[in-house]
Amino acid sequence: MSSEISQLQEEFDKDPDNIPKMLSFAMALHQARRSHEALVILFAHLSKDVDVENGEVKGLYLQILTGLGQGSALANEYRRKLYDLYD
Repeated sequence: MSSEISQLQEEFDKDPDNIPKMLSFAMALHQARRSHEALVILFAHLSKDVDVENGEVKGLYLQILTGLGQGSALANEYRRKLYDLYD
């Protein structure tokens, strides 16, 4: 694990409700090709409030899904989870 990710995880673990820190951590995970972990963290917040942080959380979530591509089983799974929040 990179030192940057370790530091971001430590900050996130201390204050998991700090949205800017959570977004930084999720982005770092995605950039390190740990998109599943990033999506789990983001979805936990979206499931409480889909418009959290004026849509920034959903924006990063969708950015990660797009980056994974249409054929990605992981992207399809998490796209369905997001759609289910609107049902």
